[in-house]
Amino acid sequence: MPTAKAWTPIALAITLGCCGAAFAKVSAAEADRLGKDLTCVGAEKAGNKDGSIPAFSGKWLGSPPGTDYKPQSGQHPVDPYAADKPLFSITAADY
Repeated sequence: MPTAKAWTPIALAITLGCCGAAFAKVSAAEADRLGKDLTCVGAEKAGNKDGSIPAFSGKWLGSPPGTDYKPQSGQHPVDPYAADKPLFSITAADY
């Protein structure tokens, strides 16, 4: 069984091998797209072609649509999707 001193280089090699993605960079042209056709975190703003996924327009300022929720009043947040109906469900029979 290797000693603790022998495990140190192995642990270091594994750690360095796993954190290569932390050094990833984007070009200046890609960074300039943020806030234009990309959201502030790099996701695409555009929706899909059939319209089932709408374009990203930002976040709500104030109450969610159709509610009288006031964030600073101590109320619990409301479900803005309460009227949505499921498109489908997956059960054990579908598996």
